[in-house]
Order: sequence, then structure tokens, then C-alpha cells
Amino acid sequence: MLELKDEISGNTLLVWEADFNNQLSWHEANINCKQLGEGWRVPSVGELLMINKYFHKKGVGNFKNVYYWSNKEFDENHALAICLQDHRPGHGTGTLGKFACLSVRAVKTK
Repeated sequence: MLELKDEISGNTLLVWEADFNNQLSWHEANINCKQLGEGWRVPSVGELLMINKYFHKKGVGNFKNVYYWSNKEFDENHALAICLQDHRPGHGTGTLGKFACLSVRAVKTK
């Protein structure tokens, strides 16, 4: 389990130790995170950016240079994904159809 202090809220964010074995659709990602237990969920955009800064860029946590689902929905068919390889504003983000299969790392607030 990885831990970091949320820069915005000051809360401790717990990060699951590994991605799910398979890439998942947005709906599957939400279901699988909840099945891990109380409070586990798909991370917010801000949480993914912190994960990139404090873990991925430092080689901690075995994150991949791929797109990860965020919990940010645009409409009933689209959600935002963040590529941990490039997190500059306007880069490494994409609005994708929720049916697309992407990597997922569950988080929860302690």
C-alpha cells in the first residue's frame, strides 16, 4: 500500500499496491474498485497527477506509461483519462468513451 498526503485537502491518500490485472472499461473500473472494500474508488484527476508526481516519476509503485481512468465524467458515455507519462497541462489527458479499456489504480482517503 502506498500513502501520500493530498496537497489540496491535507488528507492521507491510500493507493492500492498494483493496477488491476486487466485493463477495464470505466464502469468495470468503478465496480472493481468498490469490490476491494469500503472506500476504494477510481482516483480523481488531481489524485492521478499527485500519483504521477510522487510515485510514477520516481519509479515507485510499478506504474506504467499508459492512460489511467479518472473518476471525472463528461457525460453518460465519456470520462477523462490521464497518461502518467506526460502530465503537463493540456497534455496527457483525453476524453474517451467509457467502453475503452484502460489501466486502473484504486485509491481511498484515510
